[in-house]
This record gives sequence, C-alpha cells and structure tokens, in this order.
Amino acid sequence: MSAWRGTALAAIEAVRGADLHAEVQHLSGRVPLAQALGFRITDNLVHAWDLSITRDDELALDADLAQWCLDFWLPVADQLAASDLFGPMT
Repeated sequence: MSAWRGTALAAIEAVRGADLHAEVQHLSGRVPLAQALGFRITDNLVHAWDLSITRDDELALDADLAQWCLDFWLPVADQLAASDLFGPMT
C-alpha cells in the first residue's frame, strides 16, 4: 500500500500544472493527457471497488468521483460494447 501511495503521489506531482491538451503515448496510441488521466482515475476507482468486493469489504465510493468517471466513459460506451472487450452493459 505504501509503494502504491508513493507512486500515486509522484504521478500527481508529475502532472501538476501540465498542459492537459498535450499528447502522451498510451497503449491505444497518442491521446491528450486529460484522456490518459481519465483512464488512470477510472482504473483506480474500479480496481478499488473490485478489491473491496473480493475482500467482502464495504467501500463507500465518492459520489462525485463515480459520476465523473461515468461521464468520462459515456461518450464511448457504444464503442466499448461493440468491441467484445467487455461484457454487456446492464
């Protein structure tokens, strides 16, 4: 946990004040930094939820953060559903 926290804090510091429109390399190609950050934020939120379910812990997700992640992904939801990378939306 302390290693993750250290790398998370270093990542936050690395992008503090950065140009969110600057393109960065991502597995899906070059994307704006804001989009790459959205991927990471969502990934961390979803994995925190996954781990809490696996451990049978109750995790209270921040409603604003959860809404932000939903809003981030809704524009591409149909593309993701058609990609066969994810199960059906419910």
